[in-house]
Amino acid sequence: MAKRSTGVGNNKTSRSDKTKKRIEAKYKMLDARKKKK
Repeated sequence: MAKRSTGVGNNKTSRSDKTKKRIEAKYKMLDARKKKK
């Protein structure tokens, strides 16, 4: 996980792994969408 600084500051206060995974999934989806364009 080298891409830790997503610029959200949410990672620092990640309350649980569940939320972290959800955030990661969101970013992955956004990334995929960007690549498609």
